[in-house]
Amino acid sequence: MLQKAPSARSTALMLVRAAENRTPDQTAFLDQLCRSDPRVATAFSLAQTFGQLLRKREGKPRLAYWEAAVRASGITELIDFVDGLADDAEAVANGCSLILVQRDGRGVRQQSQMDQTELLWTSGISFASSTLP
Repeated sequence: MLQKAPSARSTALMLVRAAENRTPDQTAFLDQLCRSDPRVATAFSLAQTFGQLLRKREGKPRLAYWEAAVRASGITELIDFVDGLADDAEAVANGCSLILVQRDGRGVRQQSQMDQTELLWTSGISFASSTLP
């Protein structure tokens, strides 16, 4: 188990990170968190789905399905996150469909998909700091 409780931001990153990219301690922490509160378990499932749809570029239909699932969850902080995504819906939809690239001094390379997922997730959501035990 983790030596000390992670920050809200670190927890939010853990929630969206693919299982294969988490340490055993992080996985154990998330398991305990999900067992402690059904809302956290629901938020974790929705976070994993969001991360997957971005990493696998599952497109607009999958994004719409995920947004509907978030609204059905009734978790205010996640709904606020979805509402914030709507402010830039085209860019978000493209992020779920297109491969992003970044330029460096040697040419063009593919941007890390996890970086994009974490950026979207942590920049728009603060539920971890307000609802996690």
